[in-house]
Amino acid sequence: GALGRDPKMQLQLLLDGVADMAWILNPYTPGRFPDDQVCNIPAKADNLQAGLALQRLYDRGMLRGYDDLVLIGHTTAWQYFIHSNVPIRTPEDMKGKKFKATGQIQHALVQAVGGVPVGMSITKVAESVNRGVLNGLVGEPNSMNTFKVYEVVKYHLEGVSFGTSNQMIAMTKKKYDSLPAEAKAILDKNRGEAFARYYGEKQNLHNLRILEKYKNDPKHKFYSPTPAEMEQWEALMRPVIDTWKAEHPNAENLLNTYMSEINKIGSE
Repeated sequence: GALGRDPKMQLQLLLDGVADMAWILNPYTPGRFPDDQVCNIPAKADNLQAGLALQRLYDRGMLRGYDDLVLIGHTTAWQYFIHSNVPIRTPEDMKGKKFKATGQIQHALVQAVGGVPVGMSITKVAESVNRGVLNGLVGEPNSMNTFKVYEVVKYHLEGVSFGTSNQMIAMTKKKYDSLPAEAKAILDKNRGEAFARYYGEKQNLHNLRILEKYKNDPKHKFYSPTPAEMEQWEALMRPVIDTWKAEHPNAENLLNTYMSEINKIGSE
């Protein structure tokens, strides 16, 4: 915003006292929130399920890096899927093709299924596909629609999730503690699960409207893998998830709790 436009600087603006509250893209703060990576693991979850599940992990004290912050709420993007300028149905179709990817785990997943991951801002993807630098991206409807990526990728692989990424609204504990009791009470009533649920529901509707628009456009082709094809994708992705589990403390508990909450939210 007006206090600083660089999305990578939002946390620092908060910690430096330049901003009282900030919208922070957690992947832009590598190492600061290591347990947030659990949402980068592929899951069958929408905005509400993934964001609220992550919020509940935070509420249980399972996420590190938040000691000096007060969280207004966690959110996530829609699950990331393959979108391309050529048909992709099986991992064989990925070989040698370049895809914009976000974050360490997503890069590893793209590589594991045969693609070439490329780190790039979403703002440059449409031009890069047009120029032949990229074949597509691992992406989600909201940002693809905002930055006109749908104009250059016409093939969409459904069902094969590459995880999601998270964002949050936060303030420092110091700033929160300085607020009058009345202001704290208003914040407390609307933060946490209340915020995560409200925002997740709104984002679900927004993303579903975008998907409906392009699914009704004959120029766009959506493909859902057969069970045998799904097993190919999942078998190649499994070692990436196993490596994350082996390298990350408390990974098993984090992932089991996250997936359990996703399933619970889906039936609430």
